[in-house]
Amino acid sequence: MDHLGLLGMRLSFVISGVISVSVALLRMKALQETITVRPFARNTLVREIIKSYMFWQGFSSLPSFIVYVTFLGFLTSLAGIALQTFGVLYATKVIGIDNTSWGVIQSATTAVGILFGLVLMPVIDKAPRVTALFSGLMLMAVGYLMVGVWPNVVALVTAAILVGIGVEVAMSIRRALVGDYITPENRGRIMGTTLALEYLGSIIGGVVVAYIYTNSPSMAFIFSGAVLLISVTPLIKGVLQAR
Repeated sequence: MDHLGLLGMRLSFVISGVISVSVALLRMKALQETITVRPFARNTLVREIIKSYMFWQGFSSLPSFIVYVTFLGFLTSLAGIALQTFGVLYATKVIGIDNTSWGVIQSATTAVGILFGLVLMPVIDKAPRVTALFSGLMLMAVGYLMVGVWPNVVALVTAAILVGIGVEVAMSIRRALVGDYITPENRGRIMGTTLALEYLGSIIGGVVVAYIYTNSPSMAFIFSGAVLLISVTPLIKGVLQAR
């Protein structure tokens, strides 16, 4: 697509849109409702909609660990901006590879991450949740720090693989934890809150990481690695106890 210029960009968006619509249709057909939908009277509909946006209600009754897992989406999204948004600039302007090569690297590392996720899921599901989550976040942190410290193609590819695997592991464990601790009636609210915080992290990260990248591309990745290292500190005690 890179060789087609603007037409290639348009085709990329069209292909992405077709895939997204296909996924939506498959989900509509395959997914089944797991809870009983409670009907609302028309005169209470507006009040219920407003109430649904008050995501902070009920947080005080949640286990502190689930609150941490929920807000973890904010930190991982903030850190992820470095590679998701500025990875192509870093690869082409700092490392010196072309856009097509970076696209191939991204596709390959994503495939490796998915493959490792499929292979490791049975093992991860039997491992302590805290240890698995810690491992996923640490892989991501190490990957970002590698990019910031060693600006070369080998480090970039290795880091992209580590981040891809780490994301698969961390996301799977976070979803499993929601299933473990949250009743089906409340899972929608928790997952909605998690998504909202992830988007908020991307918005803030887009500003903060962009500012850092403008001054020092390497420091932007080191910053992301540091954010992830800070995010794992609440898990250290649990990992040590699991041993």
